Amino acid sequence: MLFKDLVKLGMNHNMLEELIDLALEYGNDGREPCSKLPFLYIACYDSFIPTLHHLAEPTASIMVQGSKTLSLDEARFTYHSGEMFINSVDLPITLHHINGSISHPSLAIGIKLNLSILRSLLQESKDDMLQPNISVGLGVGKASDELLDAVRRLIRTLKTPSDRAILAPALEREIHWRLLQSDLGGILKRLAMTKSPLKKISTAIHWIRDNFNQTIKVEQLAKLAGMSTTSLHRHFRLATSMSPIQFQKKIRLQEARMRLTSTESDIASVAFAVGYESPSQFSREYKRMYGVPPIEDAYSTKFTQ
Repeated sequence: MLFKDLVKLGMNHNMLEELIDLALEYGNDGREPCSKLPFLYIACYDSFIPTLHHLAEPTASIMVQGSKTLSLDEARFTYHSGEMFINSVDLPITLHHINGSISHPSLAIGIKLNLSILRSLLQESKDDMLQPNISVGLGVGKASDELLDAVRRLIRTLKTPSDRAILAPALEREIHWRLLQSDLGGILKRLAMTKSPLKKISTAIHWIRDNFNQTIKVEQLAKLAGMSTTSLHRHFRLATSMSPIQFQKKIRLQEARMRLTSTESDIASVAFAVGYESPSQFSREYKRMYGVPPIEDAYSTKFTQ
């Protein structure tokens, strides 16, 4: 979506122009947060990036310029300038079609979600907290002018340490409030509810993330989450667009790729380390996910670094 298209979204030109300038000034590859504000990510892509795989923390990601397509197994989500993607649980995400150029880079701003702030805001606002019977944990929606303005003022504080020390905490809180007021606010409200299915699924996801190399016993995972096995499967898919086994496989393969491309470990050692009992099965599933066998991927990545 080009800048002229934002007129249709009712956005303030001057505000968005400044937000684009700030993102260009402070952006990096988006893999690490800003050193001065560890809950803030600013990604700037000035070239075409076909595919990126990573484990995304609970985040609200706002497209300032350009577009992104995210995939989680078979589910796909595309969002453009002036829109945002929220994931309320840890997710092994694949990014596609980041069309950036030097003259028109793709710009995205991420805010790491803070559960304590969400709960505090809901308690103070005496929100009805919604009914805890829905577990949808991700979605695409419009970023309001009020949200964009708060994000703009937050990034401004990067220029002045004294402003950052005094204003950033309040702005982080305001941004969470604007997110709660958005059309995706229900996702965050359910996450903040201690007994909601989404919160229970988050517990299961944390266990899988921390124990990805162990065999999943669904009955034990359901017991850990305080759910029946049937309920776990249903709500897990609603929250992540995949089953617990598929989720674990994504985590294993992402971890394997990181080890293969950044260390001198051999294929079999990595396969066993991430939980596979058969290197041949590992190689088949690796190729299915990344399009090339692990040995070829490791060689080509190291060769180009």
